[in-house]
Amino acid sequence: MSPQRGLIAVFLSYCAWGFLPIYWKLLGHVAAAEILAHRILWSFVLALIFYRCSRTHNYPLRLLFTRKTLLSLFGTSLLLAGNWLLYVWSVNNDHVIDSSLGYFITPLLAVQLGVLVLEEKMQPLQWMSLVLAAVGVLYMALTIGQFPWIALGLAMSFALYTLLRKISNAPALEALMVEMGIMSLPSLLIILLLQTKGEAHFSTSMSTAALLISAGVVTLVPLLLYISGARQISLITVGLLQYLSPTLNFFLGVFVYEEDFPVAQQRGFFLIWLALIIFSIDQIRRTLLNSRQTLR
Repeated sequence: MSPQRGLIAVFLSYCAWGFLPIYWKLLGHVAAAEILAHRILWSFVLALIFYRCSRTHNYPLRLLFTRKTLLSLFGTSLLLAGNWLLYVWSVNNDHVIDSSLGYFITPLLAVQLGVLVLEEKMQPLQWMSLVLAAVGVLYMALTIGQFPWIALGLAMSFALYTLLRKISNAPALEALMVEMGIMSLPSLLIILLLQTKGEAHFSTSMSTAALLISAGVVTLVPLLLYISGARQISLITVGLLQYLSPTLNFFLGVFVYEEDFPVAQQRGFFLIWLALIIFSIDQIRRTLLNSRQTLR
C-alpha cells in the first residue's frame, strides 16, 4: 500500500469511528449488553474469515497461547468489552458529547500510564497538557455538579487497553482474534439466555438482526483499514488524525442529536482542547527532531 492509500485508509477508519454513534442509534431499542454480545460474536467470526483469507498471516498463533500472553489478552479483552459496553450505552442514552470527551483525553491518559508503568519520561509541554486537561475535567465536575465518569471510564479503559497491548507486543489482527475468541463464549451464552427468556431482539425483525450481525463489520473493517494504513504514514499524521473521530462524535452530539452543552461544559472542553493542541504541537516537534537526528 502506498503512503497516499495509507492516508486514505486511516482517514476512512477515523471517519467510520466518528460516525459510529449513528449506527448505534439505529439499535437504540436494543439493550447495550445484547448489542455488545452480538458485536463480539460477529467480530470474532469476521476476524477468523479475514485471517484465513489473508495471504500475509505468517505469525505462529501458538506464540499467543503462552501463559503470559493469554493473561495479557484476557485482560485486554475485558477492557475492550467494558469500553464497548460503556460507549454503546452512552450513545443510546444521549451522552454522545460525554463519550467524545473520553476519546479526546485518551491520548493524555495513555502518556501518563506510560510514565507510571513503563517509566517513560514526560516533557514539560506534556505535563502542561495533562494539568490543563485535569483542570478542565475538575472544572466540569465542580460547576456541573456531576463527575464525568463516562468520559473518564472510556478514556481509562482504552488507555489501559493500549498499554497492555503494547506490553504484549502481539500482532494486531491475530491478538484481536484471540480477544474476540475469549469473549465469544460468554457473548453466545448471553444471547442464548436472552433468547430463552424471550427478551432478545435478534429474532424480532430482519432489520434488527441484520444490524446486529453487521455490528461485526462496523467494528472490524475500520480497524483493519487503520492497521493497514497506519504503517504507511508518519506518526505525526496518525497523531493528528486521531482527534477526527471524537470531533465528529462531538458535532453529532451537539448539532444532530441536540444534547445539552452548558456553558460550564463548554469551558471545560475549551481547556481540554487547549491541552490537546499543546500536546499535538509537542508530539510534532519531537517527531521532527528525532527524524533529523536519525538522518544525521
